[in-house]
Amino acid sequence: MKIQKPIEKEEKAYIEACLRGEAIYGDDFKGERLKNWFAEEMEAYSGLSKLNTRIYKYGYHALNWKHGFQDDELLPIQYTFNQAILLEPSKITKSVLDKKKIKYFRPMENGSLPFPNKYFDLMISLGVIHHLPRVSFTLRELGRVALPGGILLLREPITSMGDWRVLRPGLTKNERGIPEALLRIRLKEAGFIIKKWNYVMFPLVSRIAHLLDISAYNSSFIVNIDAILSAVTKWNLKYYARTTFEKIMPSCVFAVLEKEK
Repeated sequence: MKIQKPIEKEEKAYIEACLRGEAIYGDDFKGERLKNWFAEEMEAYSGLSKLNTRIYKYGYHALNWKHGFQDDELLPIQYTFNQAILLEPSKITKSVLDKKKIKYFRPMENGSLPFPNKYFDLMISLGVIHHLPRVSFTLRELGRVALPGGILLLREPITSMGDWRVLRPGLTKNERGIPEALLRIRLKEAGFIIKKWNYVMFPLVSRIAHLLDISAYNSSFIVNIDAILSAVTKWNLKYYARTTFEKIMPSCVFAVLEKEK
């Protein structure tokens, strides 16, 4: 009979707490675990989405416009955009983007942002933070570099995305959703006020659209249906869904946030 080592028991208890949504997996990683995570995720998404080929097409334009870019808060700056600053670890992604208005920075392993305090009036993070280990620290950094009254558009999964201890086809090794309750708490601690909090990406929507060969979240019609289904099933939200019934819920949230003045 194999005797389980104390460290293995502690790790198992930690993961179980994370799957219950009581903690964010990787939030306290340091040293070698942090370094390994960063290395594994650096090109993971670009590899999955084939960003290095000519067939890649971004699949979330309609979703972003409905829940983020149509907000009144963005009207004062929509014609004053001069330059975007992109925090990007992937060399593949950098090779396919228009560089005319983009200044690139490489993210740091520990989640620190290489920018001064109160620097940005608009920040956009769409499906990024759940790939990072130190989520709480990263959100605090976003709060630090945001101008008072500045806007953060944030889209993140709020379900576990399965059990990250096993291989999940179509997902990177380390990505996992952020428990909704903890996401709200960490955003408040970072100094953000929630202006909009919309539930999105009801799982069946993308599956049916795939069968019909439609880009689900590039279709305004489907995005509107998704918004309705996500809103009426939000009561069933559970971080780690085990049964078919438990999976009848939205998988992500799209938030419009304002840095407190």
